[in-house]
Amino acid sequence: MHVNRRITLAALVSIAVPSAAALAAVVGFSEIEDPEVRACLQRTLPDTALSETILLRVFDDAGSVSESAADLYWKRFEDDRSRALIRFTEPPRRAGVALLVTEREDSRAEPDMYIYLPELRTTRRITGKALAGSMFGTDFSYEDFAQLQGILGNRSMQRLADAELDGRVAYVIETISGNDDSEYSRIVSFIDQQWCLPVATQFYGRDKSLRKELLVAREAVRKLENRWVPYRSTMHDRKRGGRTDLVIRKITLDPELHDRIFTTLELRSGP
Repeated sequence: MHVNRRITLAALVSIAVPSAAALAAVVGFSEIEDPEVRACLQRTLPDTALSETILLRVFDDAGSVSESAADLYWKRFEDDRSRALIRFTEPPRRAGVALLVTEREDSRAEPDMYIYLPELRTTRRITGKALAGSMFGTDFSYEDFAQLQGILGNRSMQRLADAELDGRVAYVIETISGNDDSEYSRIVSFIDQQWCLPVATQFYGRDKSLRKELLVAREAVRKLENRWVPYRSTMHDRKRGGRTDLVIRKITLDPELHDRIFTTLELRSGP
């Protein structure tokens, strides 16, 4: 297992997406320097890659529900930089829409982020304040997704005093972005010390108020091989009142993923 990882970290959108997405959310903490927290998280990190099939349920403040399904891929390349891809498969009107996020060589720089829209047959780059926009109508923003996949640059992390959540002790990590376009003043993550998973993540706006909260459903945490996986988590928009459930239908640890999947040329087709 490669353990010389920069815990120079990003994370949780949840999009932790979507959860991050599950173990990918842990990747978001690959930059943390505290040796105790780092050792815990490295027991959960995939070695080189991750693939997931996920279901997203979006609940608005009026009670309406919409569902989407997507495939998510993450890979750490030989240069130790990460790339992540999410491609929607359902519903039909959204099938083929894809988002590619690539960590840049300068760890202080924001990631390269591209979205492919099949109805327009075009690939567009997402930059600046557009990062705060809703990702495909969910309660995750593009910035959330990059944060969760460990690809967001120009930020600092520090460990705060441990806390207790639901009778279990958690490490507390505070992340502060150095990006003026970020919608958050800080992000506070609670990492369960037994599972070594982020079980709660709080996103605070520039006005210091709680904007979003990503919570893992503890009853949906199950063991896969030697790692704990959160099969369901929810991003709550505390300002707007909506929420997005992220459910993992299938997960594969360290699959063989070809490098070409993570290129803009391949966004038009499936991996």
